[in-house]
Amino acid sequence: MKKAGIWILIWSIWMSAMPVFGTAGALSDVTGTAYEPAVAELVSLNIMEGYEDGTFRPDTGLNRAEFAALIVRILGMEQGAESLAQQTVFQDVAAEYWAAGYIHLAAGMGIINGYGDGSFGPEDAVTLEQACKMVLECMGYGILAAEKGGYPNGYLVTAAQYGLTRGIESTGEEPLSRGDAAVLLVQSLDVDVIEKEYGTDTYSKKAGVTLRTKLCDQLNLEKKEGIVTANAYTGLGESLGMEERRIVIDGENYRTGQENLDGLLGYQVEYYAKDNADGTKSLYSIQPSEKQNRTVSFLPEDIESIEEDAFSVYQEGRSKTQKYTLAEAVQTVYNGKYLPEAGTEDWKIQNGTIRLLDNNGDGRYEIVFVEEIQTLLAGSIDAEKGLIQLKTFSANTTSQFNGKTYIDCQSTDPLVRICDADGNAVAIEDLGAMQMIGVRQSKDQELVTVIAGSAPFDGTVDAVYETEGQVSIDGEIYDLARNEQGAFLLELQPGDQGRFWPDVMGRIAAKNISTSSAGYGAEIETVNQDRLCSYLLAASQEAGFTPLVQFKLLTNLKDGSREERIFQLADSVTLNGEKMDAAEVLAAIADKNNGDYHVPMTYELNGKGKIKSLWLYTQTVPMGYMTYQSANSSFDGLYYRDADSITYFVDVRDYETVYADTAVSLNNGYRYQVRIFDPVEEEFSIQKRIFIVYVDLENAQGTAMDENQPLLVSSIVKYAQEDGTLAYMLEGFCGGQQVELSIAESAEEKAAQLRTGSLIRFSKNAVEKVTAIKILGALPPEEYFRQGVGGSNEQVYGSAVQAERNADHSSCVLTLAYLQNGAEKQASYEIAGAPVYTYDGTDVRLAETGEVGAGEKIFLQVSNFDVEAVIIIR
Repeated sequence: MKKAGIWILIWSIWMSAMPVFGTAGALSDVTGTAYEPAVAELVSLNIMEGYEDGTFRPDTGLNRAEFAALIVRILGMEQGAESLAQQTVFQDVAAEYWAAGYIHLAAGMGIINGYGDGSFGPEDAVTLEQACKMVLECMGYGILAAEKGGYPNGYLVTAAQYGLTRGIESTGEEPLSRGDAAVLLVQSLDVDVIEKEYGTDTYSKKAGVTLRTKLCDQLNLEKKEGIVTANAYTGLGESLGMEERRIVIDGENYRTGQENLDGLLGYQVEYYAKDNADGTKSLYSIQPSEKQNRTVSFLPEDIESIEEDAFSVYQEGRSKTQKYTLAEAVQTVYNGKYLPEAGTEDWKIQNGTIRLLDNNGDGRYEIVFVEEIQTLLAGSIDAEKGLIQLKTFSANTTSQFNGKTYIDCQSTDPLVRICDADGNAVAIEDLGAMQMIGVRQSKDQELVTVIAGSAPFDGTVDAVYETEGQVSIDGEIYDLARNEQGAFLLELQPGDQGRFWPDVMGRIAAKNISTSSAGYGAEIETVNQDRLCSYLLAASQEAGFTPLVQFKLLTNLKDGSREERIFQLADSVTLNGEKMDAAEVLAAIADKNNGDYHVPMTYELNGKGKIKSLWLYTQTVPMGYMTYQSANSSFDGLYYRDADSITYFVDVRDYETVYADTAVSLNNGYRYQVRIFDPVEEEFSIQKRIFIVYVDLENAQGTAMDENQPLLVSSIVKYAQEDGTLAYMLEGFCGGQQVELSIAESAEEKAAQLRTGSLIRFSKNAVEKVTAIKILGALPPEEYFRQGVGGSNEQVYGSAVQAERNADHSSCVLTLAYLQNGAEKQASYEIAGAPVYTYDGTDVRLAETGEVGAGEKIFLQVSNFDVEAVIIIR
């Protein structure tokens, strides 16, 4: 039941998976079959073609008219056939019949004769013996067939003698299939033809003259060989701009009729080209050389070691290794683009494949293709806007790509393209919701490739091979998918059954099971289509021998409305797969959400109408201020609210008050406090992203932020107003300026908690009063630390090790030493334009960048890698 942990792909196999212009690479039903090389050749020469559904249908028969047309095309005389259209020489071939010109031309050349009664039988199935006669006549071998007894046996014997019927199992009288026709024609291309000597009755073979050379002469083509050094996206050893429909072979630039040539980069190819009148060159057909190219592909987990000149890769069973030696001037292509000065670190990936190419047959590999893949779930598709909305589907995955929860497929910077696993272009309309995708991105982030995954399937896990990271499902062996860090996306146990989602490499990435199982997703004991998204408004607990716990939930109903519901918890409750007493549930929820139990969840009731199971949504983006962009319904241009998402508008002062959607209008450009949650259960049909937006409807424009710059408090002033009531005034520094701000009643409670050295963010209403305050921290901290790296609220406090300034001291690169888990670490930050302050424990003042020096205690407030404030602690 076990399979190799490594897959070796020599060209005969690899060609079927690689996008090749004009070949059978896109014809799914010949891929990997004996017909593929022949079909690829004839399709590349435009002699045969596939169907619109992407198939070739090799077992389908041909009629006599269709085969006559193939004979004319292989002679390169299609234009001659067009000139004879609307003419006929057989009584059953009407002048307007689609193949009349082909049949007329072939009859005139003596290639076909008809049945002898004036008819041709164009719709009759062509047999092998009839096809052999036509092919041999156009090769000039009819005289040899006549010597061996003529039609039909003489033609069959002659065809076999010269290898034309090699590999064809049909007998002479049987109808010829499209696949066998392709094999027959290709095997005739390179046999020297027989021609009559001019002015004599003598026939002789013409050395070097074949049907292939005659075809090239007719079409003014030149057959060449060379190495593809550039495609539409990149060039080997040079930096090239992207240009559609072009390919470079050994330095010669060719126009092409197709965009999908990137898979040929670096390969030795055989191709037909022609010179154009305007001095340019056009590519007529192209395919890799079977003799020169040798490839090997393997998974990252199968690599035993990587050296500058070789890969050592485990073989089956990991009992031995195979060493693959690299060429001295090896080149690297990373996710579709040439990577200059690449080295071993660039070859170390966790998810994807490494492919090596030897393009000259010397046994050393000239190119390393690194194909690193991020596995994502396309939750929904907005074809009109060109957006793929991403969804979380596993605890070991993310719903973000480049920090965004969607992929803009209409983008040109970076250029985004969509294809299938074979490299064939896919329209965004053809992507399905809840479909696995793989995403590759070049190192310079200029090229992004979205790869459509396979459809899910139903089955039962037979066995699990933990050491190999494989499972058997209904007798078929599958690898388990991994994330970018190399961790498995899920665990399976024997007996798990339901629906399984493969990633773009055919590995199992997700499951939707209906029986209990260990590992991620195991909490789904039964598939429950009626489970509804709810927001926990309030909870109560009455003490007693068996505590009574009740939840007040705001539940989203199927018709789009919402309803408040109160449920009692069962004595024993399952929370995210973990069983516990009802009295423990509320504390567990708060523990999972930083002390807050007002979070989204789904639930399931037992037969008595009590909650028996709860599943919490995972907070993927913690609370923070974000700017709303109405043009694409997103926050900070990263988190996209589509029709499939749910938004709860919660009162900023009372988390138990949730406003109806119609009561809130989000203002473009205003900043809001937002939390974002994603579901973790694997019942995909009910997955919805949850936005919790905190609003203050009692204060005009209460969520409009003052550019969200952090403010360092210097003092809080409490004073009496004209009516005798007390009010607060906030003084401090914000954005390098000294400010005084009045506090609205809604923010007074928070203002009372502030002191000199407090660092905050705030929002103001239309009359410039502070309506909301978020405390970022209080200075000075007790010890050095660094937290929230890369987020909107990153903070670091440490000792300045080095400060490298520019000439006018307007900016500097600051290196801080801080503590992490008791160990000293260092991090560097560029300070350019950020305000600098000093704080000595009692006073705050504005400072200059030049005052930042080695040995100083420094506190940095950072948002998305940009330093917003520098505070020198003295």
